[in-house]
This record gives sequence, structure tokens and C-alpha cells, in this order.
Amino acid sequence: MASVHWPNQSPEYFSQTWEDVAKTIYDNPNFGAELTKTGHLKDDITVLKANLTTQNAKIYGALDYVKSKIKWNDYYGKYAEKGLRKAYKEGSGNIGDINLTLVAVLRELGLNANPLVSSTRANGVPTFPTRNGLNYVIAVVETPQGNILLDASEKYSMPNVLPLRAINWSGAIIRKDKSIDFVDLSSLTVAIQDSNLSYKIDEEGFVEGMNRTKYSNLLAINYRNKNGNKDQEDVISSIETENDDIEILNFRVSNVDNLSKPVVEMYKFEKEDAVEIIADKMYITPLLFLATDENPFKLDNREYPVDFGTPWQEKIKTTIQIPEGYKVETVPGDVAIGLRDDLGKFIYSVKASGNKIQVTSLFEINSGVISATYYAELKGLFKELVAKQTEKIVLVKE
Repeated sequence: MASVHWPNQSPEYFSQTWEDVAKTIYDNPNFGAELTKTGHLKDDITVLKANLTTQNAKIYGALDYVKSKIKWNDYYGKYAEKGLRKAYKEGSGNIGDINLTLVAVLRELGLNANPLVSSTRANGVPTFPTRNGLNYVIAVVETPQGNILLDASEKYSMPNVLPLRAINWSGAIIRKDKSIDFVDLSSLTVAIQDSNLSYKIDEEGFVEGMNRTKYSNLLAINYRNKNGNKDQEDVISSIETENDDIEILNFRVSNVDNLSKPVVEMYKFEKEDAVEIIADKMYITPLLFLATDENPFKLDNREYPVDFGTPWQEKIKTTIQIPEGYKVETVPGDVAIGLRDDLGKFIYSVKASGNKIQVTSLFEINSGVISATYYAELKGLFKELVAKQTEKIVLVKE
């Protein structure tokens, strides 16, 4: 709606273009004006300038600095709620207080930084120029190499690795000159889960082995948020329950607090009756508990896009040692298929040699949002994933 004209009243005009939206937001005293109120940061900025000399160091340093000074109070908002000075003094604030402080610090360090306003996933997708439809703000550093997006409200965030709540279609950069530019938030850094699974089987179908999984980017944030404050025994119990009731004998996780590295989880495990034995044959699901056994897409047709948040990739490498006295009778055939326009692919291969079997599975989605136009193909790709990852290897007694 552009305007309302009631009888005998002055017309009331609403935002008609995104440029109008940008000007109105920036001119709000709790937005643009707050970015100039940096007197309370003067001493801290002096220290930061002395210690941070490169662009990369300034970006990481500013992000860590604001995280340490102001904690999120769980309230959204593109505008500062308390104001930058009060939020700094009290050590807490809403999204606007935190990330507008981050923009101000980045600017003080000499970087071309601006606020980027957006809508959270729970708030929906603004499809026309709107102020009320935007309820979130992050910082963006514009460089010749590209934009670097930052959110200091998330304890485990990194440059271009935002929390899922903030990854919702596109956001709008609002600059000092009130110009506006849009950034695709669904094409950020790829979320990766990379697993190496190895195990051996005895003649009774008992399995023991080791799994090592590396979580990167958004998946690392999710892992840290899920397990960062848990006791190790609770983490182990969750893994056992979620992975077909395996028994974990030895567990180690690294880099939970080292945000510059992926989270790496390692454990030894064992499981009885992990292999089906019928007469003189064994039937093995080669990826065990790492296999995807259900297609998430049930509908025949879909009218809306599929929103994964970010591009993602799942890699699994498996080595199996078969028991003495058995040989490989059949293995699943190899497959390599992809979606149109390089939106995704699935590659699966099985190689048997002597008493060892090696299985490789690669599944990737190359866009955070996939149009409903590709839904049938996407559903088919997941169907192939489930079929292959649950297809049995058959061993027979020699």
C-alpha cells in the first residue's frame, strides 16, 4: 500500500521503494545516529588499532571484541534498543545494539563497514518494500574481493558463517549515503560434514570400529550450540541414541572453542547384531548408522522453494574388514547423478579387494534455496541416496 487518503485528513504516505525504506531506516535516531556515538569506545579502539594491522585481523578482532563486550538478550530488532553506550555499559543488548556496535567498531578501524538489514527465518520473507518486515541487522564489510558478513550476537559465528536464524533469502545493505544494495544470504559458505568410518565384522555379526566426523561452518555452529555446554557423558549418550544404539567405548572432541577450525568428533564403538545373518550369508548396510534411511520429501508436488539455509555437503568414506571364512558375493553398483544447473549431485562407489571393502559417498546441494521447479528432481536425488546407502553388501561363507 503506497498511501491512505481519509476524508478531511492529510494523506499518509508509506514507503514506496527500497530506497525510501533505506532512507527511513537510516534516518531513525536508533540506527544511523547511533553509529556515530563511539566516544565510549575510544580507549578500546586505540588498543585494537595498535594490535590489529591487516584487514583480516581487524575483521576477526572486531568480531571477537564485540562478542566479549555485549551479550545478546534474546531480543531481535534492526534498531538499537538501549543505545550503543548503554548496551556497552550493561554488557547486554538486542541484535541492533550488538551489530550496530560492530559496524561502528569496524568503521573506527578504517574498514568500509555498513549495516545489513534482513528478516529472520521465523519472520518470513519480505517480497515488497517494507520496514516492518525487516527485524534483524548484521554487519557487512565491503571489500574488492567481496562482502564479508558478520554477526556478533552468535557466540560461535565466524566471518560469512552466520547463525541459521539470520540466513533468510536476501538482506539489504544500507550505506551512509542512504543507498541500498541486496546480498544473497543463501549462498554463504558451504556447510560440510566429513566422516571417516572404519570397522571390522566377526563371524557372529558383531561390529567394532571407529568414526571420525568433521563439522564445518554452519554445521559447526549447530554442533557447538547443541553440545558446547553438555557434559561429555550426555554428549556420548545422545550419539549412542541417535546412531542405532551403538555403544561408545572411547570418545574425544576437539576445537569446540577454537572457532577458526572445524569441530572434530572421534569415537570407538561396537554393536551387536549390526549385520543380518541368514544361513551362510551376511547382509551388511555398509554405512551403518551414517546411512540416510528416509527421504525427507514426501509430497508429490511442491509449490514453494526448498530452503536448506546454506549450500551443504556430506562426505562419507568407509572401510570394512570382513570376517575370516567369508567372501564378497555382491556389492551395490556405483552411481553418479546430478541435478540440472549444477544444483546438486550424488556419487556412490563400492570397491572390494581381498578382505577389505571401501565405500565412498558424496552428496552435495550447491544452493541454499532450490526452486520448486526442481522439486521432482530433488526428491528423486534423495530417493537415490536412500536406496544406495541402504542397499546391502552380501557376504557368503567360503
